[in-house]
Amino acid sequence: MSESVQIYFNEFVIQMIGGLQAENFEVPTENLLWHELFYGLHKDQGRRDKPEFISGLQFYEGNKSQDLSEALQSYALVFGVDVINRRFFPNKEYAQHCLDKQSRFSPEIRDYLSYAVKKAKEHLRPGDGK
Repeated sequence: MSESVQIYFNEFVIQMIGGLQAENFEVPTENLLWHELFYGLHKDQGRRDKPEFISGLQFYEGNKSQDLSEALQSYALVFGVDVINRRFFPNKEYAQHCLDKQSRFSPEIRDYLSYAVKKAKEHLRPGDGK
């Protein structure tokens, strides 16, 4: 059995986007939606397996996180954005790479990542742009 791979916040965000794209979910680029989602994950007391990098996120102006802004900007720079439709360009190859890599994460991280992707699908529905 191989050792679990350590995961950090930026990687977690990328894994979420990859997981959403693997499920053919149109991933919006609207920052406010992402900030609201992560603020909710940060405040959620119902999960004992919440990673420290979620618990430790710092927010300003209520629900905005500089770390999240930087992670989303990095993803957009690497993979591109459909400006007209306000979505990240789908990248099925990278989505599959994300899924393959997740098998090396600890069971706790995989479970929380699955939970976060489920919450993202509820919160980031197409047409909910603000």
